[in-house]
Amino acid sequence: MTAADPFLLPIPATSLVGREREVDQVRAILNWPEVSLLTLTGPGGVGKTRLALEVARQLRPRFPHGVVFVALASLERPDQVMPAVARALGLQESEKEAGEVIGSHLAGLQMLLILDNFEHVLSAASALGGLLGRAPDVTVLVTSRERLRLSGEHEFPVPPLGLPTPEDPVGGAVRLFRDRARAVRPDAVHSETLTPVIEDICRQLDGLPLAIELAAVRTRVLGLTELRDRLSRRLSLLTSGARDLPARQQTLRAAIDWSYALLNSEEQRLLARLSVFIGGWTLAAAEAVCGDGLDTLSSLASLVDKSLVQSDQHGSTTRYRMLEIVREYALEQLQGSLEAEAIRQAHERYFLGLSSQLDQLVRGHVHEDMGQIAAGFRQLDEERPNILAALHHAAQHRNEEALAVFAATMAPLSSSSMDSSAVPLLRGALAEVPAHSAAAGWLWYALAFLAYRRGLRDEAGRAASQSVSLFGAAGNERGLAYALQIRAFATLVSDVQGAKQDLARCLIWAQSDRDSLLGVMCLTMQATGAVIEGRRAEARAALEEALAFTQDVHNHIGRGWIWLIFAVTDLHGGHTAEAEKKLRRVLEIGHALQVVDLQISGLIGMAALVAQRGRPVQALEYWAVADTLQTARNYNAGLMHTLTSPWLSPLLARVQEPELAQALQAGQNLNVAELLQRLIQTGLPDRESLSAPPRAPTPFTLTPREAQVLGLLAQGLSNKQIAARLGSGVYTVNDQVKAVFSKLGVNNRSAATRYALEHNLS
Repeated sequence: MTAADPFLLPIPATSLVGREREVDQVRAILNWPEVSLLTLTGPGGVGKTRLALEVARQLRPRFPHGVVFVALASLERPDQVMPAVARALGLQESEKEAGEVIGSHLAGLQMLLILDNFEHVLSAASALGGLLGRAPDVTVLVTSRERLRLSGEHEFPVPPLGLPTPEDPVGGAVRLFRDRARAVRPDAVHSETLTPVIEDICRQLDGLPLAIELAAVRTRVLGLTELRDRLSRRLSLLTSGARDLPARQQTLRAAIDWSYALLNSEEQRLLARLSVFIGGWTLAAAEAVCGDGLDTLSSLASLVDKSLVQSDQHGSTTRYRMLEIVREYALEQLQGSLEAEAIRQAHERYFLGLSSQLDQLVRGHVHEDMGQIAAGFRQLDEERPNILAALHHAAQHRNEEALAVFAATMAPLSSSSMDSSAVPLLRGALAEVPAHSAAAGWLWYALAFLAYRRGLRDEAGRAASQSVSLFGAAGNERGLAYALQIRAFATLVSDVQGAKQDLARCLIWAQSDRDSLLGVMCLTMQATGAVIEGRRAEARAALEEALAFTQDVHNHIGRGWIWLIFAVTDLHGGHTAEAEKKLRRVLEIGHALQVVDLQISGLIGMAALVAQRGRPVQALEYWAVADTLQTARNYNAGLMHTLTSPWLSPLLARVQEPELAQALQAGQNLNVAELLQRLIQTGLPDRESLSAPPRAPTPFTLTPREAQVLGLLAQGLSNKQIAARLGSGVYTVNDQVKAVFSKLGVNNRSAATRYALEHNLS
């Protein structure tokens, strides 16, 4: 899974105008020690998301562990919220509840978590409340059309942009209109005599930023007076029609309706068709799904120009999206048309094909370059909402062929990112297909695979047995081979002999079909069992055969696991130099593709290697890095622990020894990314310890206030509790804690607490 970047925020395409006062107010509220949850409320189009992003950008340096943005608009159900947060944090899914996993990860961190567009998943608020209780120093900033109604929630209603006042003679609304109008007509000069006209336009639009932006775009073809008059007539006709909506939403809807009416027929059809996408799309997707009879590129460019569609640059690729309020409107137009079902079918076909393409990428049949494969994984993350929507449509229409393909590809694709958001949809699809169909067999297989990856071995075994029975009865050899493979993985601990038999049967088909993915999985598991039982020659033979499966394809992930088990086999044979070369390959692949389980397993292997070489301090430092990464990503490398237990178990039993305890702490303070780069490029260092020589700080290096902060920290108080005790702001305490860590040469609370106790500062 791609590791989350805790400092990466969406970059708005335009500057924020007229919100200086609101930014300052929100920043001040988030500095109050008692604030853990602040909800920005207001109607669609008032600028809640844009305000939150600007606040987050300015506050990024104030939160040592980062600012994480989670977009919720593409979610369809409240139970998807916590898994979405986990993915944004880079956490693996497991048998534990997502809220528990997230809470454990966030405990002790000083982070700003932004949840955008919460209004349609409000019943997930209780899970968020439980999360806040586990993470006292995490601050959550929510945008929603209504408050979450949680205990301790603070609300900030985002007002419309202001009109001219004595304190602000221009007004934020007028400044925004001028800024956006200047963007589409750089040569336009709005004289002072036209200021009242602009003010009137903004007043009619109630100062709503989205409505103002949509109107400003029209200055490309309309004069200001003409714009005002047309807008006035349009709004007077429309605001009387939807009296059940709040006044500002009536105005916004009218503004969108007015903008829609000014589109030509091709642009109107394309805008409606584009609403089928969830979470965004590429030009290729738009052309494939929406392009029938339309000049997609020209019309899409026009919609971007008119601010009805936003474009975002993702490396060399441009992705497009609609603001949710615009998508809601466009979806109404699509649902009211005769082509709605045809567009949904085209959407299903496109993302069925994309799933198959990404599956081929994972299997190594497309690109040799790992950078391109990593880009494919990122594309999977971006398109997951669309793929799940296509799966849902296929289930609704009982499309057995499509469901079989979706399920067959869903397992390895979801496995690569440890994402189980497809599970409810897969279960729902089972109820829509004949119980003995091939689609049912693949759906059971996918459910088994995803359960196994979450550590639910019993559930995986039961689902896999259902798949084995269905494919066996139908004589579907390919399906049977895949079902046997996942059943073997699920039952290897509980039924060793049965698992061996399943792997042997699976391998016969994989060899005859030259299926690299299946062959590598079977052979590496066989080799693992052989290593555990002391049959190293048999393990090597299986691994050599596994490598042969990757000769004609670019199955880099498969090779990573092969090299890992090869390295463990070398370790058991005492060949540490060969083991080091292979472990460096494992780490290189894990780092290049951001496959966290390969990174963790490779680091554990390095720890065992240096332990075997008689370097216990260095071994514990590596183990601590791997363990920290396991905890942060919620990954359980149980199998690797079993394989390396001859060297690491005796060492871990001695961690109370002062030198080893210090090594454990030093390892926890190491930078994971820097360590991986160093190991990949130069290999293991010759010296015993990886960390810099320990600093010898004294209490006198701390200022009196820093010593006071350290004492309160050692008492177990959170940063917010410290701020409340000292009567200061959270940002100030965050800075003081950061300074304390820096001066003491530590990067976590436990190490600082140990120092405080040693110097009687608590």
